[in-house]
Amino acid sequence: MAEAHGSASAKKAKSVLHGVIGYAVDNGVLSSDATRQVRTVTSTAAKSKVRDHTRAMTRSERDHVIQATLLAAREPGLNPRTRRKRRATADLIAFLAGTGARIDEARRVRWQDINLERGRVYLRGTKSETSDRWLNLPDWLVEQLAARAADCGHRGLRLRCAGPARP
Repeated sequence: MAEAHGSASAKKAKSVLHGVIGYAVDNGVLSSDATRQVRTVTSTAAKSKVRDHTRAMTRSERDHVIQATLLAAREPGLNPRTRRKRRATADLIAFLAGTGARIDEARRVRWQDINLERGRVYLRGTKSETSDRWLNLPDWLVEQLAARAADCGHRGLRLRCAGPARP
């Protein structure tokens, strides 16, 4: 099991087997639990360190993902909270794809950091103090952010739509 599927899978299988046999011992079906005598399971095979770095998403794959998330947000009959979450997810995915920002950098963006007229955004970097930078936004992302600003307003700490007022 460890050689074919890895150490973690073998440990999980041993744990499940221990539980089943322990249940049988508790109910008098077996006299002892032999899994207590089995040593720790580890794989001797080396892990493959080869990764494919030849490409990321193609432009058409990226566009498909962005469109699919936008369509999911526009699905009819959604609960307003679900619609807002899906819209936020779609806009976050578009922002990440359009800027190449790290997710924490994208989550720190505030409306005051975005200049839609010039198509620029100020990112507060997460890796070092010198990683703060201005980025140019692609036209399609400027349009999407402008639509978000029109729908949700462009004030506040983050690029989020406020929900309906609670009673």
